[in-house]
Amino acid sequence: MRNLTRRLFLLGSAALLLPAVAVAQDADNSPLIIREDIPGVDPRYASYATQGPYVFSASPTTVKGRGFDYMVFFPRNHKSPRLIVFSHGAVAEPLAYRDLLWHWASHGFVVVAPLHRDSIIENGPSLRKTSVDSVSDWAISALLEDPVAWQERAEACVSVLDDLRLIKEAVGQEINVERPIIVGHGYGAYVAQMLLGASVKDGESKRRTFADPRFFAGIMMSPQGPGVMGLDESSWANISAPSLYLLAENEIDFTGQPYQEKAKSYRLAKPGYKHVGLLKNGSANTFSGQGARSNATEKKLFEVLKAISTAFLLAYGDYEKQAFQDMTTDFFERMSLGAIDEGRR
Repeated sequence: MRNLTRRLFLLGSAALLLPAVAVAQDADNSPLIIREDIPGVDPRYASYATQGPYVFSASPTTVKGRGFDYMVFFPRNHKSPRLIVFSHGAVAEPLAYRDLLWHWASHGFVVVAPLHRDSIIENGPSLRKTSVDSVSDWAISALLEDPVAWQERAEACVSVLDDLRLIKEAVGQEINVERPIIVGHGYGAYVAQMLLGASVKDGESKRRTFADPRFFAGIMMSPQGPGVMGLDESSWANISAPSLYLLAENEIDFTGQPYQEKAKSYRLAKPGYKHVGLLKNGSANTFSGQGARSNATEKKLFEVLKAISTAFLLAYGDYEKQAFQDMTTDFFERMSLGAIDEGRR
């Protein structure tokens, strides 16, 4: 594995800018995706980074489960898309990540995103406190260290597997749950790690686990390392599932951990089918894609994020041989001209 240290690299002038994507109808009214290749890269990289072969609706479908609400992003005209459960960041909401979630849907996955209680749409505003001198403060630290909140978030993601009948009826198609994948950003990455087997200590120093063996693999975007939220050096001892850990070099989140500390979640997990990527000059906005709409650097980073995450999903969700081979080399590092630093163990 390469050390996750900053390296000098050259940026191509326009080689990795995303092309425009058009959706048309052919003669028999079947959806037709029209997209250009990304100049200067392998066609496989372009296929991972650009919209896939499936079209999707303009808005996600909202499903009221038995205990939680879900936003469902799904491909049309797919007989049996595979399942992704997505957990959003603290005080965020699924629509903030819509560009990424729709991208995965276009590649044949149905993404079910629980609306967590701390969502800005739900109870998020209640976390904002105003002091007597009119200075606003977000009580996020109390949320992140609350075992009750940990359990509720984990239950929201697990409930997707238990509410599949309702979700299938809402989207009008079958869902392949043979190898479901859990994905999360920030607080959502914490939940994903727990569901894959990470153990934590609660306020009484009791070690707890929220693992659900039904989740086959996971993608953790900006995960936490030891020293926060009940995590310690032994927390990852039981994580054997295929995992992709994605870090942004310049992200500063509520934990205050730099990427070097966050990367320990990758290093401390059991070896075997573990992948890591450091997005050079990346920020908190890199993972949602919101920065990509107006910033050329963020646009490039979002492109490589879509590419490597899609390849991981195809490799471990669909058992696609070529995607697995690409995940075992420095393919994405080369295609992005060093915008991501890859590792695996």
